[in-house]
Amino acid sequence: MELKDSIALIIASYGALLSTFLGIKAYINGRQNLKFMHEYDLKEQNMHIIITNPSTKSIDIINGKYFIGVTKKSQVLNIKLPTTIEPQQSLVVKIDLKNKDKYFEKVDKFIFTSSLNKEFYYQMKNNILGDLRQHLSIVKIEQCFFTLETMSDNMDEVIHSSQKVLQEAEIKSQNIDNFITEAEEMISKESNKYEETNTNPQAV
Repeated sequence: MELKDSIALIIASYGALLSTFLGIKAYINGRQNLKFMHEYDLKEQNMHIIITNPSTKSIDIINGKYFIGVTKKSQVLNIKLPTTIEPQQSLVVKIDLKNKDKYFEKVDKFIFTSSLNKEFYYQMKNNILGDLRQHLSIVKIEQCFFTLETMSDNMDEVIHSSQKVLQEAEIKSQNIDNFITEAEEMISKESNKYEETNTNPQAV
């Protein structure tokens, strides 16, 4: 095989591989896919499930549910449906935690269904009660660190102020020492003059 034919074969193979790669990437980006995360609004006592659509096509959510109890009885989420999540956009599902029963506290999985009847599972690492306790402990630790940091800043201000006061006091003390030294020298001179005058009256 000549060099020209080898180069042509390499270029053709590279083109085929690139085309295949782009095709697979387009398929992956084009298929329905959702990413989940959650956070808590302690002030409003809400749980927020954030659903992100990383694909290149919009996804219509027609149902959201979870399971409670040992029997895993299905419960529908009280959210406005259907709703559309555009590509590269997110949907925030707010779940009111007030007045929820003890069974809801043990929920650890949510299922959302698209208009194409595809189910998307959000499996939490812990149930809501355990996860919320962990979140509260982290918040308390952050508040403690913030308090310590604030105390440290205040302590720095106190130390700085104390150092400034000490410096001013030291300057005043030095001024007093200088004044006393000058006064002593003046008294000494006057005393010497008085002694000379009394010892040698003719010098007057």
